[in-house]
Parts: sequence; structure tokens; C-alpha cells
Amino acid sequence: MSTQIITSELCGEGSRDHDLSKENCTQILTRALEGIAPHSRVLAILPDKTRDDTTHILFPIADEIL
Repeated sequence: MSTQIITSELCGEGSRDHDLSKENCTQILTRALEGIAPHSRVLAILPDKTRDDTTHILFPIADEIL
């Protein structure tokens, strides 16, 4: 079994004044995950709850894309 690490140039629009929309997050994740072949195994490392994050928004989108 081989392990392949895929990196891609990310795109997105950020601002201190507003959050990214779900549509923008979907576009960013779609581009970031496009190199993963169907039926590939993916390891998702989620942060612990000691930090404020957006896993509750991003993980369902990534799951749907994959």
C-alpha cells in the first residue's frame, strides 16, 4: 500500500469583515479535493475543541464532495 500526499494551490477570498459563504467554501474545497480519485481512502484530522474552528461547516461539505 502506498501513501500519496496531495497538495494544491488554494483559492479563496478572505476578509476580517465577513465570513466566507457556504458557496465560497464549497468552491474552495472542491478545488482543494479535486485531485483525490474516487474510492480513495482519506484521513481527516479534526482539531480538538480547545480551539474555535469551522469544522462543523467545512467537514460536511468535504464529505459531500468526496
